[in-house]
Amino acid sequence: MEVQYLEQEQVKPTLVARIGKILFHGTPSATKEEIIQNLVAGTMPRYLKRLFYTDIPTSYVDNMTKGDAKKIGFEFTEEKDVFRVQLSDANRPESTITCKCSIMKELNKLKLFKIELNQVRQMVTDISCLTKNVDLRLMLCSKRILTVLKDDEMGCIQSLIESAVLDPNVKGGLRWPLGKSTSGDRCKRLIQD
Repeated sequence: MEVQYLEQEQVKPTLVARIGKILFHGTPSATKEEIIQNLVAGTMPRYLKRLFYTDIPTSYVDNMTKGDAKKIGFEFTEEKDVFRVQLSDANRPESTITCKCSIMKELNKLKLFKIELNQVRQMVTDISCLTKNVDLRLMLCSKRILTVLKDDEMGCIQSLIESAVLDPNVKGGLRWPLGKSTSGDRCKRLIQD
């Protein structure tokens, strides 16, 4: 089966590395030894769920960006403050639109710089680093970046992004004023848990 993309889309493969901790939850009757045996055997019981927890100390991030990245041949260039806002579009019901935004600090507002459709994960691999007490998640993803949008579509997305308020006291750091999480009947912000 051949996938066809529109001319106004650009496909971009991306390799993402995230550090955190793999947390297992499920039945309280599973022992640590049973979990380790299942992991070694490559079988994961259905009742056992795993979560990749990324709230880690800043010392881990500093060590990774200043030391460990150079040891394995990567060069760390910069850290970005990027907000990702997910939207649904009534004209594209099968797609989720992800808007990448930077912060305009002087105005305390968001500035839209990239619009993507449904990121697809081709591979997700979790690696436990037992001696460092931290885990690594590698993801190979492909993104479809929208390069050309109609004026009404761009206006809809832009009005949602501009109505966002930076608020460090709420989860995710963004909130929308009452009634501003939609733009007409076309676009609406997807709520993230």
